[in-house]
Amino acid sequence: MQNDPRIDLDSLLWHKDGLLLEGFSLQEEFWVALSPAAGWVKFKLVSGAQACYLPAEVRPAHEPVPHPLVSLQGVWWLRQAASSEHQAICSYQQVADLISKEIT
Repeated sequence: MQNDPRIDLDSLLWHKDGLLLEGFSLQEEFWVALSPAAGWVKFKLVSGAQACYLPAEVRPAHEPVPHPLVSLQGVWWLRQAASSEHQAICSYQQVADLISKEIT
């Protein structure tokens, strides 16, 4: 993990649509280790203002270690930040849906 970029994560939210990570970096995607037996999950950037990441792929533990790989050690689990970020994602999704309807 020494060669992987530093990604500043601030909070994690479990909501009805899944897991959301929030931070201050704008890395397009990164991997997080679930456990030695479970493998890794890839997170992809959803919106760029306050970096929001949603899970995009799971890789089993027997596959090679993916990069960039980050640690969730030291991440704050803040309810208020998670709630406001969920609202921001809902707003972002509404705008994306409107744009999609106009294009089609």
